[in-house]
Amino acid sequence: MSNGILATMASGKTYAEVSYYRHSGSNLTAKLGAEKGGKNFWSGNIAMNTKPFHYYSMLTVSSGCGSVIGKMLANGSTYTTPPMSSC
Repeated sequence: MSNGILATMASGKTYAEVSYYRHSGSNLTAKLGAEKGGKNFWSGNIAMNTKPFHYYSMLTVSSGCGSVIGKMLANGSTYTTPPMSSC
């Protein structure tokens, strides 16, 4: 993932904000997502053609405490962040 930075932030116990700061590369359509409690939650397709630009999605995830992993699905590959506590 040399064209940008993927990050996640847990916002309370039921929301996760996943962001991708894109600074270079060719046109890209991707989905941002989060994993919590073994379940995946995805945004719709996002056209990430403007650069530099900060793309983000606020996702509703499973409630309660647990680790949240940010994800991006692009060109058939899934990229992940380290887990973050939602508590």
